[in-house]
Amino acid sequence: MADMSGQVALVTGGVRGIGLAISRRLHARGVTVAAGYSRHKEAADSFREQHPGASTHQGNIGVNEDCERVMGEVLEAHCRLDILVNNAGITIDKSLRWRADPTSAALVWQLEAG
Repeated sequence: MADMSGQVALVTGGVRGIGLAISRRLHARGVTVAAGYSRHKEAADSFREQHPGASTHQGNIGVNEDCERVMGEVLEAHCRLDILVNNAGITIDKSLRWRADPTSAALVWQLEAG
């Protein structure tokens, strides 16, 4: 595994799920990780405790002001940004989240995606 020490990465959605796995792998390679999150402050706190030098930043990637604020926080905390991992999940069709039947949502996605 290549050493990536000295680099700083911002991983959106970086404290849970796939983003957490990405954050952990980068940290293991020597990267200082700034993990973004929207909710789940407990997961963010746990991530910071388990990864010395890491920072966490709350924001919603769907809100421009939050994106600008988080970028400013990362640059202030780490003085640089070398890697951006756009991992945070968003719903393309916001109406899909209201559908109770997952097969219906999958069918709509398949039809819309072509």
